[in-house]
Amino acid sequence: MKVLIFGSSGNTGKIITNYFINKNYMVYGVSRSNIKEKRKGYRHFIGNITKKELFIKLPKEIDIIINLA
Repeated sequence: MKVLIFGSSGNTGKIITNYFINKNYMVYGVSRSNIKEKRKGYRHFIGNITKKELFIKLPKEIDIIINLA
């Protein structure tokens, strides 16, 4: 399954991201800042959710969307 998390770099976002990665989900995280670590099962996008350009870059088929932004 594929999970899209807005606000993935915050405290709650990191916890939820780790939860889904540990369940072997593919996690796509979105935040306004870059992250330093690279992880298997995780892809990070930098952007502002108020800009439609961000949504053009995101995967189109997602099973779960979580908004923490």
